[in-house]
This record gives sequence, structure tokens and C-alpha cells, in this order.
Amino acid sequence: MKLFFSFSLTVLVLCIASATKLCGAIEYTPGVIYNMQGPKAAAWSLTADSEKWLYQSDLEKDIINTTKITDPLPFFRRELISVGSSFVKATKFNTKETSYELVKNYFEKNKSTKIIKNLKVGDVYILKLKNAGGYAILKISKIQDDRTSLLYDGNNLDFIGFEYSVFKAKTIEAVSFIEDDFEEEEQPNWETEVEMLIYPNPVIDKINIKFRKITDNIGWVVLLEDTNGEKIFTSEDIYEAHWTKDVRELPSGRYILSVLKSNTVYLQKIIDKNDSKKISELYQ
Repeated sequence: MKLFFSFSLTVLVLCIASATKLCGAIEYTPGVIYNMQGPKAAAWSLTADSEKWLYQSDLEKDIINTTKITDPLPFFRRELISVGSSFVKATKFNTKETSYELVKNYFEKNKSTKIIKNLKVGDVYILKLKNAGGYAILKISKIQDDRTSLLYDGNNLDFIGFEYSVFKAKTIEAVSFIEDDFEEEEQPNWETEVEMLIYPNPVIDKINIKFRKITDNIGWVVLLEDTNGEKIFTSEDIYEAHWTKDVRELPSGRYILSVLKSNTVYLQKIIDKNDSKKISELYQ
């Protein structure tokens, strides 16, 4: 059966903020990220207002504490790394009354970074969130570090406490249909979920990616950056189901791997590069 219709489209762009009054005085949502060497969550989703564990997908996280399991105890890095987003330190910025446009403009006029170090209580940052997720104001509210470990009466519950508000440009579409001479075609079966496997992590010599589905006309592209946003390498278009990259000459450290297609990021993941000696120490 054929249906005939046309539509009129109205688009309204509103300034909204999570836990916030529209475009006026704002309120902040509390959050906390723990030392990843301890028993609690070391990551946080600003868009979902919830803690995230390291075994969960990086797509679910916005910020992570950079302390590594290979760091000697007691050790707690007062640092945060962004997942698919970036930070701008906010100085002389009114965090009590603001709007989406003010936050966006401030971010775009200042230099951004993917990692923030030497955090102090009172520091304020603006984040541009991944996948067009908007922007966030992040205020560091408390840092706890007992400077000891479980072996010496510590609890490994060191943490960075913060408050935040998320701002998005939200599009609301109002659609009305009337009978006309526009023929409705059968809807195509669009692919809505990308499945891929990235391993191992930490990596010693080779990064591997397996793709569940490969299209003939558009290839995947793999981008590897360091935590300062400097590009390490960009792959050629990938059309095979299994891609590998030799990284033995890459210095040990933390990197951000992105998988793209047609300049759209489909997946981002934090990759730790270690040498064989450090890996073996994890299992002693």
C-alpha cells in the first residue's frame, strides 16, 4: 500500500543544562572518581550522572583518573583524562549564571587539552563532550589522598571530588503530515550498531582490531593520539575484517585510539602501551 504525505518542520534550539535552570543561575551535580588501584570506580559519565568502572566501555565514560595499575604503591595521580573530549581551564568565568552559548564560546576561544594535571581544589574546567554531547563545567571540590597503601593502614580510597553541569544545544522537531503527492518508499534497513573488538590492552607489540561488518565502499580509519592530542599515526582506509599495527617502537605510556568512518568517530578507547617487563610484573 502506498501512502502520500508531505511534512512541515519546525526546529527550536533551546539552552539546557543537566540539573540546571534554563540559561540562568545553575546548580551542580556532585561526582567522585577514585584511585583505580582501589576497590571503587575510577571513571565517571557526565552525561549519565553515574560512576563507571574500568572494565566498562570507554564509550560510557567522560573522565578517568590516570593512576595506573603499574604505578608503585602508594601512588595517586591528581590527574584526569578525557575520553573523546577535551578540557579548557576556566579562569575569570562566571560559573553561577551562564548559558550554553557562553560556555561554548569560552571553550572555543581557549586552548584545550585531553589531560589535566596537578589538580587543586577550586580549579574550574570546561569540557567539550564527545559525540556532540555538548559542554560541561567541572569544578574540583575535594581531593583526598592518604599517601599510604593497604600494606600500611591505608585504604586505597583516594579520590577526586567534583561538581558539574552539562549544557547541550537541544533540537526539538515538530512534524505535521498532510495528504499530498509524496510517495513513501520502503525504509532501508540501516545498520545501527557498530561491533568491533580491540585487543590486547595493555599492548606490548601489536594492536589488533576485528570488525564484525565491513563495507566495500567506505573504509574504517584508525587514529592514535597521545594524551596531549598529538597525532601518533593515522591508518590508510581499512577494508579487511582484521587490522593490526606494530607498536613495538612506541614509548610506554597512555594513548587514545579512535576508529572513524567518513570523519565520524564510532569508537574511542584508552590504550596503555607497556613493555614486556612491566606486563610480567602485573602477574607476579
